[in-house]
Amino acid sequence: MNGLSGKSNNMPMSLDDLSVLRAVARDGGFRAAAKRVGLSASRVSDIVRRCEDRLGVRLFERSTRHVQPTDLLVSLLREAEAPLDDLQDLIAGIADTEDAPKGTLRIGAPVAAGPLFLTELAAKFAIRYPSVSIDLRYDDAVVDPITEGLDLVVRSSALLQQDHHALPIGPQVELCLVAAPQYLSRHSAPKAVTQVAEHNGICFRLRTESRLAPWVFKTENGGGVITVMPRIRAIAESLPDVIGLAREGLGLAMVYAHAVERDLANGTLVEVLSGQPATQPRFSLAYLSRRHQPAKVRKFIEMTRERSWTAGKSIPAIEGPVG
Repeated sequence: MNGLSGKSNNMPMSLDDLSVLRAVARDGGFRAAAKRVGLSASRVSDIVRRCEDRLGVRLFERSTRHVQPTDLLVSLLREAEAPLDDLQDLIAGIADTEDAPKGTLRIGAPVAAGPLFLTELAAKFAIRYPSVSIDLRYDDAVVDPITEGLDLVVRSSALLQQDHHALPIGPQVELCLVAAPQYLSRHSAPKAVTQVAEHNGICFRLRTESRLAPWVFKTENGGGVITVMPRIRAIAESLPDVIGLAREGLGLAMVYAHAVERDLANGTLVEVLSGQPATQPRFSLAYLSRRHQPAKVRKFIEMTRERSWTAGKSIPAIEGPVG
């Protein structure tokens, strides 16, 4: 502060202190200033005294009837007036726009989430909040939201991290086991789940996890699940690639049912062991903190909670790699 030299190594005063000093100077007394800044008169008096002690100068001349700022304080407040007003306007602006989402909402998700529910949901969100732009980043790898600059991530419940908060999103996900007609012409279709182990299979690998997604089936009595893996014929790290390799006749593939609706309809793929793959848990919308969320994040979470999700929705097939 120009013209002032404190006797302490501590910061002479904070912005809150400066606001209190300005209120006392404007209102001519501690009680009137206390009402303006929302503090008690004794608290205002303590702040003035502390500032004077730290600076080693008098900031107000006091009598039983008047409190008058010294010339030194008048000079200080004149220099600080514009910056202090600008800062207060900025803070007020942040508070005013707390419930007005704006900026870019960046969401990371596996490829399958797009046609299943996320593309539609993101579009509806952007229409509801015109000041928000949407950046959808589809990747079947498990990405770090911090290093990738993501506000939200959609993940399988099994891949949630311990530091994530999450809520269910999207409809119930059905899996199905498929193969191309040319594969089934060379190999008899499995009649029982245990026979899957005798077949060639196209497996999905979680890139960042370095492991294959398990093939999980319902038990005969329907009361549990069993994992049966095929002979690995091919491995892919995206759902469209798994489906593409299955179309070429390399083997069986365990895929999301919604992603192969068109293939099943036109006969490029055939379903085997219908109804036997176990139902997948719903996807989860994950985020790192519940506190002080940007409005764009908070409002998207609210929209997700509002939405009623139903199973069995017809979804366009995935035609090729996305993202």
